[in-house]
Amino acid sequence: MVAKRSTQAAIDSTGYEDRHTSEYYGKRSGLRKTHFPKQTTVCDTRSHMYFSGLADQGPKPDDIEFRSAVTTAFRLHPFREILADAGYDAEHHHRLLRRDLGVRSIIPPTRGRPTTRPATGHYRRLMQTRFPKKRYGQRWQLESCFSQDKRRFGSSIEGHTYWSRCRKLLLRVLVHNVAIILRTRAQSLVPVFSTEQDMLLYFHRHQVLLA
Repeated sequence: MVAKRSTQAAIDSTGYEDRHTSEYYGKRSGLRKTHFPKQTTVCDTRSHMYFSGLADQGPKPDDIEFRSAVTTAFRLHPFREILADAGYDAEHHHRLLRRDLGVRSIIPPTRGRPTTRPATGHYRRLMQTRFPKKRYGQRWQLESCFSQDKRRFGSSIEGHTYWSRCRKLLLRVLVHNVAIILRTRAQSLVPVFSTEQDMLLYFHRHQVLLA
């Protein structure tokens, strides 16, 4: 547990390919994407470090993993504010954050069909009338994390079983954080790896930097 709170966090999920096939090729060849590896993460918008990661399989609604991801992240590294897109818009999510954890929640109250009626729930109405657009603009920092991860380590997660793919997704979270630590302490960029074995060997050789 880190005593000092991080100022701002963000939560979102992203999907990965389960094979080395581009989305463009899949569309042209008629391949149907029925299930795919999916990761939900909470990150620090300033440092881009992941506070928590949950591995699963899509497609499914994003907010199913919300409570577990947020409470795990807060337990490991408390934060003062969290940003989430409209996929997480729900009054009970605001109550969890604001009443139980003491965290300011910023979530657009736009889930569901467009309507001119006031949003239901105290906190959703608060978001509707006093939404902090400037602060919410920092949510793109998490999208940047996803982009860095896929650009550096690839956009596909291979594995013959659901659990093997989940393990590799969780490894991505760990490696992402280690890469940031190495870059910060060594003041050098982490190289692009051709295989996961090369990646693990690199971090094993440089583990002295983490002491």
